[in-house]
Amino acid sequence: MESPAKVGLACVVGLVVVLAAGTTIWRRSHTRREVDRPNAALTLRPTMGSLLLTPTMKNGSNTSAYWVYINQHIVAVKPDPAEDRESLSPMSFNLFPKDYTVEIATMVPDEKTNDFPIVFSSYYVSVEPGQTTSISVAIGVPISQGARTTTGMTEQDASVEYLKELFGSVNKRLEEYRADPAALAVQDAYIALAQSPPVTAVVYINMPDEYGGGREYDPVQVRAIVSWLDFKFWGWFDAAAFRSEPSRIPEALRPQFDELASQVQQLRLSIRNYNRIAEKLEQAKKARENMP
Repeated sequence: MESPAKVGLACVVGLVVVLAAGTTIWRRSHTRREVDRPNAALTLRPTMGSLLLTPTMKNGSNTSAYWVYINQHIVAVKPDPAEDRESLSPMSFNLFPKDYTVEIATMVPDEKTNDFPIVFSSYYVSVEPGQTTSISVAIGVPISQGARTTTGMTEQDASVEYLKELFGSVNKRLEEYRADPAALAVQDAYIALAQSPPVTAVVYINMPDEYGGGREYDPVQVRAIVSWLDFKFWGWFDAAAFRSEPSRIPEALRPQFDELASQVQQLRLSIRNYNRIAEKLEQAKKARENMP
């Protein structure tokens, strides 16, 4: 009968052999996986594509600063090419493969018009993985955007009836303003920022489709829209011009007219107060720039 020491030694030797065999098997299997891994890497497909935009000036147009949108988000703001020729340099964007809406927004030079102050041109593109999609985008605004439009009063003799008509016109414009989709969209953005201050220099305004639909706007664009709303609804009411014509507003009617003019001025100030949106966006931009 073998001694316990010999039996123990045999068990240890057997365990070493098993472990060695197991280690050898694992190494062989591991080696096979290492050999297969480079082949798997070669089959990976690119996950991004590229969009190349080349700006070109429209024929018969004025130069203008412009904004580049991709799916309603501002991705670039460019100065007037007349001031900086780099504005006409191509722009490249790395994007996930899918369909995109690219838009170029330009400002109408004369804001004293009833037309929306920003003009949008749309392009529809598809970005493919590992490929560059190139498009040419037109910038600039037509030299003539149409004559300046105002809503003035017709000439007639000064009378109580005339003042009543003036009051009626103010009330009508006030009702139109309160129901105007663009004015309501700006109001909603103003309320939203009052409740939650912005953290970036853009704000989403859900404009009606006729004005380009919902999208981001920066401070310059916001101020242009506020100025447009002010002129669109109250640009026609020139209190100084009315007062300068005694035949239209005689002394006897001045107190009533002055009260009406004061009401209109308050209404105009309430619209101009929406410029606070632009101020908050600029404050957010400055705060981000000062972050460590």
